[in-house]
Amino acid sequence: MKKFLVIQQKMIGDVLSSTILCEHLKIHYPNSEVHFLINENTQAVVVGNPFIDKIVLFKNKYRDNKLGFYGFLRSIKKEKYNATIDVYCKLESNLISYFSKADLKISYKKWYSKFIYTHLFTYSKNENTTLGHAIENRLLLLTPLIKELEKPNLAPKIYLSNEEVHLAGKTLGKYKIQKSKPVIMIGILGSGPSKSYPLTYLAEVIDFITKNFNVTLLLNYLPNQKEKVEELLSHCSQQSQHSIKEDIFGSSLRSFIGLLSQCDAYIGNEGGASNISK
Repeated sequence: MKKFLVIQQKMIGDVLSSTILCEHLKIHYPNSEVHFLINENTQAVVVGNPFIDKIVLFKNKYRDNKLGFYGFLRSIKKEKYNATIDVYCKLESNLISYFSKADLKISYKKWYSKFIYTHLFTYSKNENTTLGHAIENRLLLLTPLIKELEKPNLAPKIYLSNEEVHLAGKTLGKYKIQKSKPVIMIGILGSGPSKSYPLTYLAEVIDFITKNFNVTLLLNYLPNQKEKVEELLSHCSQQSQHSIKEDIFGSSLRSFIGLLSQCDAYIGNEGGASNISK
C-alpha cells in the first residue's frame, strides 16, 4: 500500500485549494493512505473530508520549541511515506520533506529547494487557464504520480455532517429567519486593513441590496470585532439595519461553515470566508 503526505501550512484558502490533491490521489490510488499536513488553526475546513485518511497537525508550539519540532520530524520519518507533495515549500516544510525520506519528494522550484526534492516545478503562467492558477499550479505537483487526471475539473469541497447542517438550520429557526427569502452572508473585514473594503462603502453596497431586494443579511465577524460591526451599522440605512441579524454568528469556524451552508450568497471581502463560501 502506498502512503502519501501532502503538505500545506498556509491559510484557509490555500489549504482548501490543496485538498484536491488528496482527492486526485485517492481516485488514482484507491488503496493508498493519504495524509494531509496543515497548521492547527486551519483544521476545521478539512474535517470530514473522505479523501484524507489522516490530518497531521503542525502545532504553533513547534515554531518556538526546537526540541518539539525535532520530535515532530522524527514522527514524520516513522511513517515511511512513498511520496511527499510539498505545496508550501518553506523552511519548515523543506525539513519535513527531507526527514520523510520518501522516494519521491515533490515541490516548487526555488533556489533552496533543489537540494531536497526529487521533482521540482515552476509556477504556471498559462493565461488561458480554465481552472485558475491556484488550482493549476497544484495539479502540476501530481504529474510525477499521475500521467492523466481522471477528473481534471475537480473543485475543492468542504464536508459538513448532517448534524452540523441541522444545527445551523435550527439556529436560523431560533431567530425566526425565513428561508423563503434569500439569506446573504456579508464579509465585513478582510485579513487586514489593506485588504478590507472601507465600511462606509460596504454600507452603500448593503443599502443598495436591501433597497432593491427582500433579503436577510448575516454578518461574518469575530466577537472581538463587535466594534467594527457597530461602526458598519451606523453607516447603514434603517431598512438595512432591520434586515441585518447581527446577533447570529458562528462561535467556531465549523459553526460558521454550517451557517454559510444555509446562505444563498456571500458578499464582501476576499479571504477565508469567501473561499469557504465557494
